[in-house]
Amino acid sequence: METCEKGTECRTEVDRWMEKEVNDLWVTVYESVRSTIEATTLTTYQSIEESWIAKVQCEEDFPCCEYSVGYMTNLKTNIKTNRSELSVLYEKWNNME
Repeated sequence: METCEKGTECRTEVDRWMEKEVNDLWVTVYESVRSTIEATTLTTYQSIEESWIAKVQCEEDFPCCEYSVGYMTNLKTNIKTNRSELSVLYEKWNNME
């Protein structure tokens, strides 16, 4: 469609206006997405930190072993010693028969 000089100027002005409108919309979208990503990242870090604290609390509330390492080491040593002594006694008993 052909236009006169004023019509061409009008179209050029509409193009400028439309380009600005579209650019402004995309700037708003970009800022919104950036803001959402930043907020989500912060929330994720906070959630991870809170879950770690909760997991540490689980370990404190429900320990796997309620005895010290030293106690368990001594207990295992006693079991091995008793087992050896029982084996010796069994062997003696077996030889008496």
